[in-house]
Amino acid sequence: MCVCYNDFFATIPPMPSLLQSLLRSLKSAKTQPQPERSVLELLEEARSKLAASEFAAAQLLAEQVLDREPRNALGVHLLGLAAYRMRDLKRAVELAEQSVSLQPGNAEFLANLGFFYSDLGRVRDAVVTLRKALKIDPQSRIARSSLLFCMTFLDDVTAAELHTEHVAWAKMHADPLRALARPHANSRDPERLLRVGYVSADFRRHAVSYFIEPVLARHDRNQARVHCYYNGAAADDATARLRACADVWRDISRLDDDAAAELIRADGIDILVDLSGHLRGNRLLVFARKPAPLQITWLGYLQTTGMRAMDYKLTDALTDPPGEADRRHTEALLRQPHCQWCYQPPADAPGVNALPALAAGAVTFGSFNRIMKISPHTVRLWARILRELPDARLRIMGVPTPDSGDRLSAQFDREGVSAARIELRPPLQSEAYWNAYQDVDIALDTFPYNGATTTCEGLWMGVPSVSRSGTLGTQRSGASLLGAVGLAHLAATSDDGYVAAALRLAGDSGALSLLRARLREDMRRSPLMDAAQFVCDLEANYRAAWRRWCALPALSG
Repeated sequence: MCVCYNDFFATIPPMPSLLQSLLRSLKSAKTQPQPERSVLELLEEARSKLAASEFAAAQLLAEQVLDREPRNALGVHLLGLAAYRMRDLKRAVELAEQSVSLQPGNAEFLANLGFFYSDLGRVRDAVVTLRKALKIDPQSRIARSSLLFCMTFLDDVTAAELHTEHVAWAKMHADPLRALARPHANSRDPERLLRVGYVSADFRRHAVSYFIEPVLARHDRNQARVHCYYNGAAADDATARLRACADVWRDISRLDDDAAAELIRADGIDILVDLSGHLRGNRLLVFARKPAPLQITWLGYLQTTGMRAMDYKLTDALTDPPGEADRRHTEALLRQPHCQWCYQPPADAPGVNALPALAAGAVTFGSFNRIMKISPHTVRLWARILRELPDARLRIMGVPTPDSGDRLSAQFDREGVSAARIELRPPLQSEAYWNAYQDVDIALDTFPYNGATTTCEGLWMGVPSVSRSGTLGTQRSGASLLGAVGLAHLAATSDDGYVAAALRLAGDSGALSLLRARLREDMRRSPLMDAAQFVCDLEANYRAAWRRWCALPALSG
């Protein structure tokens, strides 16, 4: 009877759709006589409505349960899930905490609460809560996968700890499924046309689509036949474009892991590419069944999957330098020669404007990353910069609730920076979001989890990013992206270097203005946006891996 947050995540429909759904539900309730239903029936229907993204209807059903049984723990939790899906995060957390207090031994309730905490930037609370869930139910795959994701945001976690946790997840949930794998009948011709499959829950308006669309569109059809396996419920204009790029499109959202694996095997896929890693909506347990001879993880998740069934991870030498990075992955590393990213900006992005500091008389720094990436380490770095530049301001986008903003302001206050210098903005819709870049002079990247899509968006809008690099892939995406566009000097390897790079950039408004004016064209000419070369290199990597597989003994597949 329990509901898991990861199972329900999908694109949040715009508010008019939610209101229409609510009005339809209310109208139906008023005009149609309804037989009395049991609490169990109401709960089951509420779960179904959540799964179908009918959040207002799910809310009404959960409220009916609570009208009858105010302390029904599952009813409270479902109401919290509905609130979360309608982006009322404060209410969602309150209800999830109430459901846990009513049923403290429920691991799924704790797992969902943990992820709610992470969305509010309370990452350490999230990790503690997820560990409580796993203490109750060590077999909870989603709680453990969520823990892996949240741990990457902690500024005191080590590479060894992350690797150990990923391998532990795989040994418990994925590696035993290798027993279900069968030899592959794929023709071992090393030079034939390859069938390449991409698996994702994010073939929609999502960060992943900005990077995968140019790849799907430019695959050489003499080299690869492209299959897309979509595990998402939402469909939008990006979905339509991606579907048009695919030779074969499969919806696997309603298939269980066995059925999805059998479909992929029946399609004769040679190389299967995971675009999610341990992110929500992933189908790693499909990959665990080894439906394709070669399996590669790429793009969505910059750590190892920990799985023995995942043969390769696609990366580059800046994100994962040879040596230690190879030892931190269960996968062999396939490195793109220039950059592992291939960015395509949205067609409706506005033009680049003049440097705001010229009119304002002072620099405005900005952060566009999710609040969970703004670690205490990040706040300390930003505070150091602001203390050195008393006229500068910092604008932080995407603060989900007033409580989250209060916590951030308190952190800056402890670092000696007045809240009056920090402008906090809620999450913005597309047009307002892009326009917000026009008020920012310099983007400040987060650490220990760098930005990626937001870094690309800022560069496209003429806003350079100062980044702090570490040892893990999640700590080096800034270095990879900045290096690709000729700004490697803005990716520092120390805290002092990060602060110094920001101060140098802010201290020369003339140079900063010239950089802003030329950055879009520099980016357009860079490896980051050279889709033709990227796909050529990608297909070469695929072909080399395929030749290696073809050379193996036939029964080793």
